[in-house]
Formats: sequence, structure tokens, C-alpha cells
Amino acid sequence: MLIYIDESVIRIPVLILAALGAFANLYTLWHARSLRLRAVAEGNQQVGLMTALERRRTDSVLASAIAVLVIVVSEILLHRIRHPG
Repeated sequence: MLIYIDESVIRIPVLILAALGAFANLYTLWHARSLRLRAVAEGNQQVGLMTALERRRTDSVLASAIAVLVIVVSEILLHRIRHPG
């Protein structure tokens, strides 16, 4: 049953969707950071501060996005090694 997951028709779209989701999360984190920095530059110190919960969520999203990208790249490399040609 799980042999069908290794088919290119399934594997490639899943890898693409996973990578796109990770990049979307990274973009969201970058954009939120730039908004916070802009608020601090404009003199609004309170908006620029993150609570402990926001910091943990941000770290969690960053770690999961990096992990997904590492998994996608390693899967591509390992698939080429295991199935040359």
C-alpha cells in the first residue's frame, strides 16, 4: 500500500506543497518582524515587543519550517541515491 507514495505522481506534488508551505511560513515570520521593526522605528515601542508566547510560537514556526525544508532536500537527495537514473 505505501509503495504508491514513492511514485513521482504523488511524491513530487507533496514535496512541492511542503516546500511552499515552509517558504510561506518563513515569509510570514519575516514580514511580521519587519512590521515590528517599523513600529519601533516610528516610536511605538509596545507594538515592537513580543510576549513570551509569541516568541515561542515564532521559534516553533521557524524550527518546523527549517525542518520541513531539510526533510524535502534530504528526500530529494536520498531518492536520487537510491533510484539512480
